[in-house]
Amino acid sequence: DSTFSIQPSLLTAEDWALTFGMDRFSPTGLLLDKVLEKVKKGYTTKDEENPKVVRGKEQTFSIDDLINCLDLDADLNDRDKGYKQESIRAVVSRFDAAKSWGIFDESGTPLSLLSRAGQMTILDTSFLDDTVSALVIGIISRRLLSARKLSTRREAAGKFDNDDDESVEINVPPTWLFIDEAHTLI
Repeated sequence: DSTFSIQPSLLTAEDWALTFGMDRFSPTGLLLDKVLEKVKKGYTTKDEENPKVVRGKEQTFSIDDLINCLDLDADLNDRDKGYKQESIRAVVSRFDAAKSWGIFDESGTPLSLLSRAGQMTILDTSFLDDTVSALVIGIISRRLLSARKLSTRREAAGKFDNDDDESVEINVPPTWLFIDEAHTLI
């Protein structure tokens, strides 16, 4: 037994909007898209006397990084061109709730631990709400499919190299994915 976690950086704005039950093109849905972009590329804080540049985190970031960006970004909090404080508070409160689910971590669980030749891995999501469980299954499925596509291409090209540290996410063996009660998640 061990714990399982997902990197928040693996989720798209669509994933967050679906999980939070937001319309993707509502003000809060558009704010989700903006905050993800700003955390990845960087932003400037709203402190007028001493603004600071926060460097982007393209690969991995935490939910706290998203919340800090919502609270501190000058553009998002601009009175004229930014978002209403109610929208910002709504998204921050949803991210705070997401932290309590216990499934997000900046490092996340690598696929190499979940999918190994000759190993069966069981992820118990019964303690999660259906939308969160669907999110977990969707993210794992997408990662497995992407990793297998890359592995298959590399194998076909004869470039499969087990000593390559960068290939940890793509050295995934053929994997069967069984989802109990899948009809509740689709």
